[in-house]
Order: sequence, then structure tokens, then C-alpha cells
Amino acid sequence: MQLIEVTESRLPYQLPEDEVIKLMRHCGKNVKPERKHPDYSDLFYFKFSEDNRSLETSYFIGMDWIKEGDLAISVKPKLGSNVYDVDVLSMLAEALEDPENVNHLDGLLAIDFGRRPLVINRQDDLLSPFLLVLFIQVLKTIVSRGLKNGYHTKTESLRSKIKGKVRVEKNFRINTVKGKLTDQFCKFDEYGVDTLENRLLKKAFLRACTIFERTPMNTEKAALKTTLRQIRAAFSEVSDRVEISNVQTVSVNPVHKEYKEAIKLAKLILRRQGYDNWKNDSEGKSPPFWIDMSKLFELFVFKKLREGFSQSEVTYHFKAHYQELDFIVKKSKDNPPFIVDAKYKPRYKDNSVSKDDARQVAGYSRLERVYQELGVYDYAKNIRCLIIYPFLSTSTDEDKIDYKNAFHEQQSGYVEIYKRGLLLPTIKKS
Repeated sequence: MQLIEVTESRLPYQLPEDEVIKLMRHCGKNVKPERKHPDYSDLFYFKFSEDNRSLETSYFIGMDWIKEGDLAISVKPKLGSNVYDVDVLSMLAEALEDPENVNHLDGLLAIDFGRRPLVINRQDDLLSPFLLVLFIQVLKTIVSRGLKNGYHTKTESLRSKIKGKVRVEKNFRINTVKGKLTDQFCKFDEYGVDTLENRLLKKAFLRACTIFERTPMNTEKAALKTTLRQIRAAFSEVSDRVEISNVQTVSVNPVHKEYKEAIKLAKLILRRQGYDNWKNDSEGKSPPFWIDMSKLFELFVFKKLREGFSQSEVTYHFKAHYQELDFIVKKSKDNPPFIVDAKYKPRYKDNSVSKDDARQVAGYSRLERVYQELGVYDYAKNIRCLIIYPFLSTSTDEDKIDYKNAFHEQQSGYVEIYKRGLLLPTIKKS
């Protein structure tokens, strides 16, 4: 398998000649390889130019086939330096420290199990640790709130009593022929935590522990070990016996949103098991997958906003007039309300906000429902707009957002439009 390695969110750039030769050899001159987002026609994971000599990527990282079985593409995060890279796993783990983010994971990760798996180096496996951290953090939220109780069917040999229905044939084989005349083999419903949903989560959790032990992770491993122990203790009264035929039928009440997400991830982990048979210490397989970095940055910003302001002040994805704002922050006793837009655009560290992005937040700030939600009743007054962008640094001075530091960079030529950098977790290059 040949591989083309690039970074995400790059404007069209000229491919090196050796990459062009790979592409021509495997795809031919008249093929225009591209991979579009399955749900949004205007989004793409990658696309090549008409002559296949330049490539453009979007805000997604991952691996996929350009030509299945022959040529693959690996897209890595754009943020980095000669010494540091953005730590995607720490970014995810920190974002999910806020339990509310569990309700906003739609679209973060896409895995295509229906296509041929890619051969990967174990050190390059991002999917396994990403899926692991995601699942463990969601389970952590469930455990902190307590496992859901429910009725589950149980079969057991009871002494000197009958419960539910007696399994006559099985009771004869197990008890009667052995002279245990006071024992009865019964089938009955019992209320507790040993439900089908919790059994599925336990089975996937044990699988996740196996993945954890053999997956290289430069960060988060020590913290995850503690969390794994807490989860294992919480599931101690839950069996991991669940039939494969029952896995797809497991569903959950929409009221338990964290359970819905956990069950979806549990099914992904169990499906991932089929791809995760390493041939040796260095090589394995992975299904094609994509991680939405702009979505991950949104989740990270949301967590930081709820740290800097009260949780009741910050609203994620407020909808008004057929539009969806990233965040709104309501007024507090001494501070005015404002709108926040998370832009996964590192270039804003050294450049002004683009006209399109300025127009977007300005448009949001003029919506009547936004005025009403933020408690601003003077429609002639401008609502503040804050654009938050990511950057990397060894400094920790800009890893928090509050009223004191949010509005230092007003954009020239605009009224009440500001930008603010947010420090992302970093990891030293190996």
C-alpha cells in the first residue's frame, strides 16, 4: 500500500513530483480523486486538482483510500512546530471533562467499516486511542451520575423457594436427578444494574482496557489508568455476558443522552476489534476514519467558556432565524453579554479576522431572538462579538477565557468585534 501524507486545512498546494508519480501510477491521468462528507455536500475531506498535481484538504484529520487497495492518504493536524505538535488526545480528554459536552458529540468522528481496512504502523494509529479516550470519558460521566437501573431476566437455581417461572426440563437435569429436591431452577425478572445496556458497556469497556494496554499513547495514559479503575469498580456487579445477536438491538431511552452516546461508541469499539489484530509489534489494520478538528475545537472552547463564566451563562448552539450560533454568553451582574464564534483558523494569531467571518458574527449579533435571549432590549445597541482561534505555545498565559482577558484585541475597522487566541495542549515531537 502506497501512502500520501499531508496536513489538514491547506489551501491547494503543489504536490512533490514523487507524490504526483504515485497518484498517476495508481489513479491514471483522467481520474480526479476526492472524498466528500457524506452528510454535507459542501464539505470534503480531500480533493485533487483536475491534473492531479495539487491537493486541498479541509478541517478533518484521518486516513482513507484514494484508490482502494493501492493508494491511501493520511491527513494530520496542521498545528505544530519543529518541537511541538497539537495534542489531539489531551484536547479531547479535557473537553470531555465537562459532562455537558457528551451531548454534543454528533459529527466528531466518522468510521467507515464497510470499506477495506488500511494497513498502518502501530505508532501511527490515531483511531484506537481517540476512540478509547472518547468512550472512557463518556463512561466516566455515566459512572459519576450512577449506572441506570432496570429489569433484566435472570435464571438461577433457588433453594427452598420459587421465583418467576420454574424451568421444568432444566430443573430436572440440574437438580432432581442429583437429589436436590428442595432446589428449583427458575427464570425471573430482577431490578438492578445488570441490564443489557450495562452489560454491553461492560463488554466494550473490557475490550477498551485491552486496547489501552497495547496502544502507544504519549499522553493521558496515567490519568486514564485512574479513571479505568473507577469505572471497573462501578461495573463490578454487571456481567459482560451479552450475545452478539443482541448487540444491534440494544437501545436506550433518549432521556439518558450519555447512555445513547456510550452505546454507540461501545458498538464501534466491538466492531473495531475485528480490525485490531496486529500481525506483529509494528503493523496493524484500521478502517478509514475522519475526525472533525473544527468540531473538537468547538467542544474545547465550550469547556473553557464554562470554566471562565458560570455554566448558566453559556449556551452552546443557540438557534435563531434558521441559523445556529456557536455560543452566546449571557450578562452577569457587572458584565455585558456577548456572542462567541469558534474559528479553527490558526492564521488569526498574526492576521486580522476575514471579512466573511466578521460579517457572519455581525449578522448573528443583529438577530432579534439573540437580543431577547441575551436580555438586551435596546435594539440600537451593538452586541459584542468574540472570535476565538487556536494557537500553540509553551506559555500557559492564554489557556483561560474570562471577562478580564477576552476583549483585548478589537478588530480594526469594526465596532465591538474582537478576537482572542486560545492555547491548545501540546506534545513534544518524538
